Amino acid sequence: WLQNAVAFNFQNHRVICHMAYKQLSLEAQHSIDQVVGDRFQSFAQACAWPDQIRKQARYEHTKYWHYINVPRNTVTVTRQHCPTRGCLFTGIEQSQKKLLKNNADLESLLFLSHFIGDLHQPMHVSYADDRGGNHVRLIHKGKPTNLHALWDGALFKRTPWYNHSEALMQRVTPLEVEQWQQGSLEDWATETLVLTQDAYRLLGKSNGVSSGYVEHFVPQLEQKMMQASVRLAQILEDLYGAH
Repeated sequence: WLQNAVAFNFQNHRVICHMAYKQLSLEAQHSIDQVVGDRFQSFAQACAWPDQIRKQARYEHTKYWHYINVPRNTVTVTRQHCPTRGCLFTGIEQSQKKLLKNNADLESLLFLSHFIGDLHQPMHVSYADDRGGNHVRLIHKGKPTNLHALWDGALFKRTPWYNHSEALMQRVTPLEVEQWQQGSLEDWATETLVLTQDAYRLLGKSNGVSSGYVEHFVPQLEQKMMQASVRLAQILEDLYGAH
């Protein structure tokens, strides 16, 4: 688990990408299937790829694109928080730019889809001083973990990603879709930061993760995943839908 404490775990990236895919027009789905080809079982399965290659030398520069760090007293996330080596905004925008030139670019498709997920994971819009919660040691269900890993997916009961995705899809309403499609990357990052601040504030003094904490935050984390899927679907429809 802890080795993979890098982003939403593979499971949750699959959930977000599967939900986004289900919201696309048939044209867009078909185009994405063509791009993914037979390198992966499906688009959803492919969405974890950017985490799997981060340690390879040729992708090393992308490791900074999975998160954005802000000072603890930040209220609004802006471009000014993005260092010269890049951050989540860089990863999303560079991938989008490449796809506008060539939407058959599989790597850019996967980076874009993955980073939209990361933008909605509270520990990816957080603080450098504890490495996005990685240094906050916790005990959850009797086992050692950390705040980052908890929010990567350890908050959830273990369910197959496909089932989790299908269950969440049932809950997204047309009105929510309309509301969630509004706003900029900075707005979305700021929404995530609000949840990050709550995640820290409600931890309490002990290092045990209470059942109350889990019950309080599971629905909120699921909502972030639903928002990520709606926003990703909108971006992908623009790139791959019939125009």
